[in-house]
Formats: sequence, C-alpha cells, structure tokens
Amino acid sequence: MITKITCIICMGSNYKPNENLSVAITHLTSSFPDIIIGTPVITPAEGKPVHHSQQDYTNQAARFTTTRSIESIKQEFKHIEHICGRTPQSKSHGIIPLDIDILIYGETILKPHDLDTSYVRLALAAMP
Repeated sequence: MITKITCIICMGSNYKPNENLSVAITHLTSSFPDIIIGTPVITPAEGKPVHHSQQDYTNQAARFTTTRSIESIKQEFKHIEHICGRTPQSKSHGIIPLDIDILIYGETILKPHDLDTSYVRLALAAMP
C-alpha cells in the first residue's frame, strides 16, 4: 500500500489576490482532491518594503495528502505561479501575483522561519 504524505502549504498574493488565489485553488483542487483550504487573511507585508506602495497580502493556508515528491509538488507550484504572472523580477518590484510555499511535508518542516511569521500563523489559524 502506498503511504500518503500530509502537506501544509501557504499561498499569498499582493497583486489581484482574489483572481490569482482563485486560479491557484482551481489548480490545487484538481491535483489534490482532498485539499482543505483555509479562509483568506489579509496582512501587511513583513520585513523591509521593496516598494513604497507595496500592497497588503492576502494569504491562505491549505492541507492535503499526496504520494508525490517534494520536487514534483514544487514544480507544479512554480507552474501555477507562472500562470498567475509571477516572474523572477516580481519580488524585486514588490509585486507578488502568487507565491505558494510548502511549509511541511510529512514529518519534515521545510520552512521553519516561515512558521514563525505572523502571516503564516494567521493563515494556519484560519484553517478548518
């Protein structure tokens, strides 16, 4: 029997967030049918603003199970980000159409620093 691995992710956008998160959710639901997605939370950008008019972020956490590898999931996330208009230059301009990060893959915490940020903690708290 193949063991399913539980993943916890956080996604966010500060550019057309409703549209871009909706696109992400459509793709993620297709790939991970058991996905549970939290309520969106709006948070200010953390750290040093890249641009003086940097917009607030809309963030959502989600949980799903999979048999796929971390690399396979990351490649899919990069593809979804690209569909939403993310480019290598986006971050330097302070515009993030979509960012999807795997925080936890099974028993492995992949982004321990992210788990300490207020926007991730709020997004996780908004999950059912």
